[in-house]
Amino acid sequence: MRLVTTGFLILFFSSAVCSAQTRDEDSLLGGPKVADGAGAPTIVERDFEGKVKRLEVRPEEAAAMRLQLTEEERRAVDRVLAERAASMDAAIVGNVELLTRLASARAANDREALRGLMEELRGAFGELAQPGKLVEDISAVLPAEKAEELRAMVRGYYEAVIAEAAQDARRTRDSGGANEAMGEQESGGDGSSEESDSHEPMTDNPRQRRGLWRGGRAGSERQLLAAESLRVFGQEIRASYDRVIGQATQRLDAMLSQLNLTGEQDSKIRNLITEFGQKTRLNPTAQQKAELFRAVWAQLNSDQRGALAAQIRG
Repeated sequence: MRLVTTGFLILFFSSAVCSAQTRDEDSLLGGPKVADGAGAPTIVERDFEGKVKRLEVRPEEAAAMRLQLTEEERRAVDRVLAERAASMDAAIVGNVELLTRLASARAANDREALRGLMEELRGAFGELAQPGKLVEDISAVLPAEKAEELRAMVRGYYEAVIAEAAQDARRTRDSGGANEAMGEQESGGDGSSEESDSHEPMTDNPRQRRGLWRGGRAGSERQLLAAESLRVFGQEIRASYDRVIGQATQRLDAMLSQLNLTGEQDSKIRNLITEFGQKTRLNPTAQQKAELFRAVWAQLNSDQRGALAAQIRG
């Protein structure tokens, strides 16, 4: 019985992060479709209204897809992305409770709680939450010229997003008589604004860990950059969470499909596992795992128990 219990737990609760390391390079470097144009490669694409289209993956991953790489270079980039995906998945599994509290605070629009939880999140995710970390990691496995192309594309994307956000903010601020008067007062009464459409480019220094996020930038631009960086990281967290849950669901479906369960058994077992995940926040103790196994085992007849034991033993 001990062998069966241990085997079941290994099979069902095996970490999803391992599978992230075996994804093929097409899925890792596929990225979103980007516009082809003359000149330097870019990951900036605009809609019919001229607005920057937000990427579905991290800018670093989209930029890596645009690079002309040798097979060896592409495999090296693939490893970097796979390792990050595995680290993100592990961080998700280890911080489900924190992410749940963060989602609740966001839903309640509790800004004070959000600030504290975001600091906690940055600490929990460590280097994964540092802007510029991934572009540095990818650049480290590329020749200098291609690494600079990568940084330029990532930098160009953030520059475009910041410029658009700053322009939208000025347009909103300047709309309406009251806002116009306020703008004149801030600019000395001549109707000009202290802000301009131009801004200093981000630093090109690849030696700085967060090089793209340093340099002489206006305070408002730093805020816009921080907001976009946070949006990108939040999108990455959601993708990782969906990946972890999706892989766990696939493993569960594969296991239950071999047991020839009745509809009632299938429903009861899935409910047991769902309640277990909610109760333990995906971080169960050994005792809790054993309790779940016993609860599932109790729902099976002798033939089904034999089939489950056979799966566990391989």
